[in-house]
Amino acid sequence: MKRMTMLLPALAILLWGIACTSRAEDRAINIDELPHKTIELPNGSKAEVIQFNDHWWRVVDVSVLSSNDDHDPDVCFEAKYDTLVAPDKLKLFGMNITPTPNDPQRLWASIIVDDRLKHRAADFKRSDNLWLCGTLRRSPTLKGLDFYSNEILKQPADAQRFEFRIGVLEKKADFEALIDLGQKILQQTKGEVRDFADYDKLGNLSRRAFESGLTLKEKSIKTDDADGMYELALQWKEKGQRKNKYRDLVEKVLKIRPDHPQAGHDAEGFGLKRFEGKWLGEDEIALILEDRKKKAEIEQKTQQEQMEHERVELARSVEQRASLLLRQQADLRSGDAKARDQALSAFGEAIQKSVDPGFGKESIELLSSLDVKTPVATALSLAARSSLPAVRRCALEAMAWRGTQQEANIYDALSVALRSEKDVTTVKAGVSALVASGGKGAVDTLVASLAATDKSVRDEFIDGLKTVTRQQFNTREEWEGWWKTNKATFNPN
Repeated sequence: MKRMTMLLPALAILLWGIACTSRAEDRAINIDELPHKTIELPNGSKAEVIQFNDHWWRVVDVSVLSSNDDHDPDVCFEAKYDTLVAPDKLKLFGMNITPTPNDPQRLWASIIVDDRLKHRAADFKRSDNLWLCGTLRRSPTLKGLDFYSNEILKQPADAQRFEFRIGVLEKKADFEALIDLGQKILQQTKGEVRDFADYDKLGNLSRRAFESGLTLKEKSIKTDDADGMYELALQWKEKGQRKNKYRDLVEKVLKIRPDHPQAGHDAEGFGLKRFEGKWLGEDEIALILEDRKKKAEIEQKTQQEQMEHERVELARSVEQRASLLLRQQADLRSGDAKARDQALSAFGEAIQKSVDPGFGKESIELLSSLDVKTPVATALSLAARSSLPAVRRCALEAMAWRGTQQEANIYDALSVALRSEKDVTTVKAGVSALVASGGKGAVDTLVASLAATDKSVRDEFIDGLKTVTRQQFNTREEWEGWWKTNKATFNPN
């Protein structure tokens, strides 16, 4: 075989033939429509293969022709046609392949075809896309490889081919392949001379591939993956060339992890500042502070108005205290039992609603002094719902004392009031009154009060029970079980 001695700026290939069954005109095949799959090679690496003529060909880069690697000989690759430099040699566009170690002047492999393929090669035009499949073999000179072509097919123009590939990859949601394809298209626009219309088409397709790939990639990132989101932000900046998307993703990263160092540095470049754990613009921060100032002023004014209203109401109640007490006492002296019960309920409601703690305390003392034949449990229960803690404490203490006087149902009312009370200091006052009174009624009331939902309140009841009974249980279940067993025989002395 005659060897070329001049160095070409692109790859030159010698054509040798293997018989095929049809002409080029009858075999207009788009390789993107051929069956593709990914396989694992014996060395563990992944490889893409394409099925053609009932055979699987490994997809390689055309630069394989300058290597000595023939471990997987059945290969296919894409290249661009430049010129036919001799009847048996093609020059491929833009190829600069390193000489092999065995032959510094060997810049190409041999591909030999019959007249059918030679005729087809004569019809190729500069920059036509070609697809070649065949077998790599050691050169007879043992210097590099020869490529025995099975087929050379002309492929669609770049724009048509890339648009088809983008559509296929979008359907597969293969974001990595789309990003790689976008980079490949971009490099092709930089490395080849072409008309401006084609240049614009490829530029638009490159952007489409990048944006589709990056959009799909965002959907694959976990919502709490700050590092993955930041990597995507940089890709939008570099490949998608959309600063608004880059900024949006950086801000999303900082919402996930406000202390992300790289995203924080970028945010400062956007003019953002960290404010109370968030990254905001100076205008946003100023608006927040101004809004807070206005709300604080409104709240202060509202509080002052409320305090003035309470002061006026308290003064009015204090002024009316004596007359209201006289009226309530007069109602209680009714000889009609039903009217007296109504008067007691009205008295309790008046205590509950009054803003005058003096009225509440004096009224509760009056109710406590009534004969035990006059039940005041309902009135004291209403008084125990006062908004004034001091009044509620008086009501609880009064109910505990009335219990020692054997008023019916008073302990039940006291248990309900204690379970509802949220103020621990008030609860302590009621518990202390029960502990001081002692007896089964006090223990029964404290055990029943353990149904309260507030743990700090329940702890007060348990402390009271320990004092009264000299038992050391710590849970509601233990106290209820013990009381069920010992209630009948319990002796407080």
